Amino acid sequence: MPARRAKSPRTGGSRGPAGAAKAAAKKVRLVFRGLIWYHFEKPRTAKDSGWVSGSSRGTLTAYLINDADCHHADHYHVPRLACIGREATTGAEVLGRPHIIAGQRLVIGGIGSGGVAPDASFHEHVPWMREVYYGSNWASQPAPVERNWNLVAAEVVVPAGRIWTRTLATWTPDIRGSNPGPERPVRYGFFWNPQWTPRSLANECIVEADLEGDALELEALSTQLYSEGVPRKLAPLTDSAVLRHEVEPDTVDLLITNLPAYRARRTPWAVHYAVLFEAAGFPGAPYGPEFSRLEQRARALDRESWERDAHMLELIRRRRSPARPAPWGYPFPHLVGDSGALLPDTPWLHNPTGSACGGGDE
Repeated sequence: MPARRAKSPRTGGSRGPAGAAKAAAKKVRLVFRGLIWYHFEKPRTAKDSGWVSGSSRGTLTAYLINDADCHHADHYHVPRLACIGREATTGAEVLGRPHIIAGQRLVIGGIGSGGVAPDASFHEHVPWMREVYYGSNWASQPAPVERNWNLVAAEVVVPAGRIWTRTLATWTPDIRGSNPGPERPVRYGFFWNPQWTPRSLANECIVEADLEGDALELEALSTQLYSEGVPRKLAPLTDSAVLRHEVEPDTVDLLITNLPAYRARRTPWAVHYAVLFEAAGFPGAPYGPEFSRLEQRARALDRESWERDAHMLELIRRRRSPARPAPWGYPFPHLVGDSGALLPDTPWLHNPTGSACGGGDE
């Protein structure tokens, strides 16, 4: 008997269970990766220092940060948007081609306005910048007011949903030709606040929200984005009756990234994180004597990378406080060794899933 060719449904997938009783609720999923300042309409205060998990903090604005004065590719962050879905009017498939969104302000519509609720993983793995900067007495310190909007490369406004962390920064020792073994989550401390408890940091945050209707609305500051192929309205690519590989049914997916070029070798510190604090309006301050220790260790691990990072810190100092002597700047994270050392002893580290990025509110 000749082989029977499988019938291909209109979306090219396979049929789900027959006789589904009810269509599944449609949703949108936004995936954020890279250097991002997550700002909530209702910031944390002394009265709610515990942050009740699941409580709405109002509209979330994700500021994608880039220091355009720093021309090294491994410090220059490029904001991009990629979509998976179906153009709501024509039905044309939209399959994830990335678009540069520098200078754009994107408002996510069609998902209501109930505010975004961070869950426990967001509180644990996305550092709250004000706490990192001021430590335990943050409540007695003034909130920053002088933002540096020149460092904001793009904005994404999310009026409703739930945000959590999906992946954590993981590192694998590079043993130069031998099997490095499995990657594992690691702990970061902050060069600035030795009292801040080291912990694993997120490198990917997810916002999920229910669609009010059949399509997501993308309201862009400039209509040029639409002419480049980004739809104004985006419906799910497929539904629960027509399944496709690698596509969740009844879901519109948006990937928002703000990443620099990859380095040949990853480093166990992340100086570019300092720009988040400058953008949010923190005053900055001279680095303490521990900076010399970190610099000495960093030069021994990767002199070339550290010199580029030191150049970035010098750009920040000249821009914000040229009269102050170096070293001067803002907090940035570094790996903490198993023994609690400032930097681990592994000579080279490789990070296949991206570096720890992103700071929550101010």
